[in-house]
Formats: sequence, structure tokens, C-alpha cells
Amino acid sequence: MAEVRVERLTKRYGSATAVDELDLTVRDGEFLTLLGPSGCGKTTTLRCIAGLEEPDAGTVSIGGRVMSASERKLFVRPERRDIGMVFQSYALWPHMTVSANVAYPLKLRRVPSAERDRRVGEMLELVGLAEFAGRSATSLSGGQQQRVAVARALVSAPRVLLFDEPLSNLDTRLRATMGAELRAIHARTGTTSICVTHDQTEALTLSDRVVVMRDGRVEQAGTPEEIFVTPRTRFVAHFVGFDAALPGRVVELDGGMAYVRIDGTDRVVRCRPGSDLPLDAAVDLMLRSSAVSVQPAEHDDGALNRVPGVVVDRAFQGETVQFTLDVAGHRLLAQVPSHATGGQAEAGRIDEGPVEVVLPEAGAFAFLAEHRAHAAERPAAPVGPTGLPLPADDLGLPTTLGGDPR
Repeated sequence: MAEVRVERLTKRYGSATAVDELDLTVRDGEFLTLLGPSGCGKTTTLRCIAGLEEPDAGTVSIGGRVMSASERKLFVRPERRDIGMVFQSYALWPHMTVSANVAYPLKLRRVPSAERDRRVGEMLELVGLAEFAGRSATSLSGGQQQRVAVARALVSAPRVLLFDEPLSNLDTRLRATMGAELRAIHARTGTTSICVTHDQTEALTLSDRVVVMRDGRVEQAGTPEEIFVTPRTRFVAHFVGFDAALPGRVVELDGGMAYVRIDGTDRVVRCRPGSDLPLDAAVDLMLRSSAVSVQPAEHDDGALNRVPGVVVDRAFQGETVQFTLDVAGHRLLAQVPSHATGGQAEAGRIDEGPVEVVLPEAGAFAFLAEHRAHAAERPAAPVGPTGLPLPADDLGLPTTLGGDPR
């Protein structure tokens, strides 16, 4: 095991800066995940740690030993860094058996055959593939091939284990199973591990700590619960699933809470400030659509966190019903458990027409809306086919979670 320290790391591709003076410490024995959208610099950071890319500036140290230092023109090649790496594509030798693939790093190190066989056997037992040792690696399922790749990365007892989108090629069910298995393997080996992913569920499942990256820098770092429950910026909130937003203005600050009047209404929402907010600040109220409740309009009493709305679309999605709502001309989504809405909706009580929208207090955050001019000066938003303004894309935030091209 070893601590990994990255200081003022910078990597450029032509005029584009992929990693921008990044500082990062991975503790000894920690499982840390770099999370972010395409192009945020997470994969480039991993490749610089691995020695697959040479940084333009900054230092990378593993276990107290400097592996790269641009100012000193020091660069240690990947094979001398004592790391293991699990690639997105598995990178297994198709002409080799499972055991031969796992043994390959030991063969390169000229480990004696008896010791090599013992360590390969231990690794295959660890990942539950001992009975497949003689099979061709490419005859296995995707999940089994991933476990072969993990065994191969661990067999030489590296000080650091690196994962590049390790679960992205697996289907949803298998991804959840393999995530739990990787977590269990980490608990048994204690190897310092760094994972790169764009999938927030994967990051939350695997990690002791998550680092959300944006434009080559750290946007927020914390435990999975801290990142998921208390995002510090609009970018992080949107990325980890705060998919519903309403514009408003701060009318009061009290007891660590903000009171926001929703634009176009006289209704006020009590919420948590995502940062220091001045009075009368234009903000975006961000929350998860799954936390929004929809009730028949006759319950509307003008209380805090209750705003009038109109259902313009209703889509049954199995476990949930998705409502598209018009709140004072603003589009808002609500994901409501279907068992809670089925009877009312089928009776026509919650279908199309006026409703009361109930917004959460603890699960709603107000972030400064720097992109937005004063309401009186703001140009009209683009209108979608329902006649409502188009959704949170206009927040200037990522709307897709594709893989990092770097």
C-alpha cells in the first residue's frame, strides 16, 4: 500500500488544458474515485499517475517516491512504478488461458514458476475463478473477464491499483454485482485504489472518498454521502442528480436557511443555501425530481414550500410516474412513486390540470444564478413542443454523462 500525492499537476494537448494545476492526495489504503463528465480531466489524471502520459508541469509521488517532476525533468516509466491497472476494455490476451493472463506480469518479472503458480492460484480464488483457470479468457462472460483483469492487476502485489471505467462495459445488473465484488476485494487486500468513472452510482458504491472534477480541477471532494447529499456547487448538484430547478430570489436568510421566492409567483420556499447568498440574489433552486410531491389543487393553502402548478404531461415509468409541470411558466419534473399516484391519477384527481407542488426543505439547495440577468432584463427562454421553456440545459451545466475521451 502507498499514499499517492499529486501536486500542481498540469497536462496540455496543444492549446487545450486537460488538467489544470491539480492538487490531490490519496491516502494509504483508500479507495478514491475521480468522478466527472466527459472532458473534465479525470482519465488524463489517472494516466499521469500511471505514467502513460508525461505531465507538462507538477509532480506525482507514490509511496513517498517521486515518479514525475517536470521541473526536474524526472519521469519514471510505468513498469517501474509498482502499480496495477484495470482497463475499460479488460485488455486480455485472447490466445491465452485465464491463468496465463493472470500470470503474465509475474512472467515478465521472471518470478519462478512454482511461486508464479501459487500466486496465480491465490488470485483466482480471490476473484472466484479458480475453476476457470484453464479456459480461454475470451470464452468468459463480461463480468468474468473483468475479474480476470482485476486478478492480473493484483497478482504482482502492486502498491497502487488503478481502474479506468472498470464497469462501463457491463449491463446494469452485472454492474451492481461487480461493484460489490470490487469493494469486497479492496476490503480484503487494502490496496490503495484510484478509479475513474462518469457513473455516480458506481462512484458511490466503490469509494471511501469521491473527487468531482470540472475543467481539469477539483470541484468538490468528500465522502460519497457528502457529495450526494450536500453538493457545494450548482455543477456538482446537477451532476449527482439534482435534475429539477426553479429560478427565484432570496427574500430572507435565517438560521442557516434561505427563503426563496419563486419567479413569477408570491410563493416562498425554505431551502439550504449552496453557498453564501446575499439578500435579493438571483438563484437557481435545485432539487431531485424524486423529492417533488404532487397533490390535488384543493390542498393548496399557500404554505411554505408549496407552489401552484399545472400538469402538462404524465408518463407511467413502472415504479414511478413522471409528471411534467408548469410552475409559473417554468418547467419542473416530478418523479412520484406509482403506487402512491395510481388510484388518484386513474380517478382523474392527478392527471392534467392544476395541482399543488410540494418542494422538500432539506433536499433543496439555492445556488447563485450568475448566468441569469435580472428577471426584467432576461430574454425569453427557448420554448419546447409543450409550450414550456426548455429545461435545465440553460443552467450551463452538463446534460450528458459520456465517457472521457482522454
